Amino acid sequence: MLGSVSQGLTSRTTSMQACRFIRARWERGYYKDLYHRRQLLGADPVIHRVAQQWSRIESAVDVSSPEYKENYAQMKNIVDDLRTKISKITEGGGERARALHKSRGKMLARERINALIDPGTSFLEIGQLAGFEMYGKEEVPAGGIVAGVGSVSGR
Repeated sequence: MLGSVSQGLTSRTTSMQACRFIRARWERGYYKDLYHRRQLLGADPVIHRVAQQWSRIESAVDVSSPEYKENYAQMKNIVDDLRTKISKITEGGGERARALHKSRGKMLARERINALIDPGTSFLEIGQLAGFEMYGKEEVPAGGIVAGVGSVSGR
């Protein structure tokens, strides 16, 4: 390992600095996995996993067949039903509850999230159907909690 580190370095001090740098990185626990070991030793070129090219999966579906059209119609109905349920859930309760919140000068939960996340970025809400139709006629949209992943201050 030392030989590969000092390769291409001109002086002893730069070689020592490189060894200290690798030692400092090695002492961090997350650099001890196989991926980072190979990176430190120079075994693999540093290419981020997102930048890797994936092979395209070819499909042999006949979109004009009656079976495809039947499946498409059924799936379209299911997706439309899901979208109507999610749109009802994202309203955040009934009209009365929203009006009460607004009369108190409060923002709704999803309005607060939209104000918090970075402009131009998206928010992936997780668990929109949590507790859906679990309590009979009593509606509890998203289980009373809004959770998700979004970018705030570039993070």
